[in-house]
Amino acid sequence: ISVSAFLLNRSSDLAMQLPIVASLKCGYGQSGEPYTVVGKHSVPKSFIKKYGKELVLVYANGASMLPTIRPGELMVCYPSDWWDDGTVAILNINDSDTVKRIYHAQDGGIDLIPDNPEYKIMHYSPQEVEDYRIHVLAHVVTTIPPEIKPIPRRDQ
Repeated sequence: ISVSAFLLNRSSDLAMQLPIVASLKCGYGQSGEPYTVVGKHSVPKSFIKKYGKELVLVYANGASMLPTIRPGELMVCYPSDWWDDGTVAILNINDSDTVKRIYHAQDGGIDLIPDNPEYKIMHYSPQEVEDYRIHVLAHVVTTIPPEIKPIPRRDQ
């Protein structure tokens, strides 16, 4: 297959537009607020087929999930409050969002583990989970790297 045929096939699979949302905040025990849409981005139709129509995109910032998720990448997220150990999730803690791997802790609470070893593991007891209003908002199913923009040659 030629490169141009490959690119044509890829572009036909990039027909779905997903909203880029400012955040995935949720109210106290509610299912969520309307999203503030800040843009749209094309994704392969196969994402929708695999994960469903509810997908949204959220820009990553911060370095706690390096090398898995880099700042500036678009996280493809499936809004859901269920999770299994090791799920990369967007969580809301006291009205502030974070992205971490989530695990059940031995004391019945949760452990939030960053992929970047320079960041500390956060442990929350069952009481803290309730006191801090910790909610799982979405699973991060994949990421889309930032677009590569051309830069001028340095030797000209």
